[in-house]
Amino acid sequence: PPFTHQCTPEHMIYYGHSSCELDLDRYLESLKSLWRRRSQTRETPVIINTMGWVKGFGFQVLVDMIRFFPVSHVVQLGHSGITQCPALTPEFLRTAHGCQTHPPAQTALDEFTESHNTPRSYTHLIVQSEFQGVGRQGTAKHQRTNEHRELSLLAYLSQLQSPDPGPVRPLHSLTPYQVPHTAVALGVIHCEVVPTHMFYAANASLVGLCCLGEKVTSRGGPVLLSQAPICPCVGFGVLRGIDTVRGLYFLLTPVDPSILRKVNCLLLGAISLPSCILTTQV
Repeated sequence: PPFTHQCTPEHMIYYGHSSCELDLDRYLESLKSLWRRRSQTRETPVIINTMGWVKGFGFQVLVDMIRFFPVSHVVQLGHSGITQCPALTPEFLRTAHGCQTHPPAQTALDEFTESHNTPRSYTHLIVQSEFQGVGRQGTAKHQRTNEHRELSLLAYLSQLQSPDPGPVRPLHSLTPYQVPHTAVALGVIHCEVVPTHMFYAANASLVGLCCLGEKVTSRGGPVLLSQAPICPCVGFGVLRGIDTVRGLYFLLTPVDPSILRKVNCLLLGAISLPSCILTTQV
């Protein structure tokens, strides 16, 4: 399972939702931002692992992605001869409608290739799985997506614990970073929060540790963002507490201090901390 072999990505954007259908535009813009940050010198191929949402808006997102990026191969996976969605051939894409793109297909691709030529074709492959039981829910425990998400968060935050054997230390026993309100901006991704309620929303929550392109400037108080930016994310942390008198955020994170110095933005999304973290504080 993914939570057993986590690794640090080269580039990451904190989307802030568990499903892209809640903000399709932000999802697609996040993909574009990641593509722009890819290594231009690496010779190894880039594999875009899409989600399994292939109906309705999910299918339109796939159409957009094929147009946005100069793909050379599109591989569709299926099983039992079942057609989950239309074949995404170059011929089909000439007339297909996406969420942000519409025929002719070259309009969105030009933004990334800096070329005004007709988009080149790609190789389309359909792979039918013969694995027994594919497409059916298994009988093992902890197979639901929310359980996998919580296990991944627990595995990530376990880096805060001592490597020596012993009982799990609760959050309030760990020493947090003290971050001045004036040093970082605070924003909410998944909903609109009035400035006076921003601290209530963010306190004791999971936040993405992000890096804005511009320097954060304060007029002496906290820097609160009216809109959540799409910017690089270097990891996650728990906003353990907020001291409004001294103007400090108390932040717990396993991110290395050398990387943490680059962080100037905390983004709150709809991803909640596993309940066991909050209910087992003894």
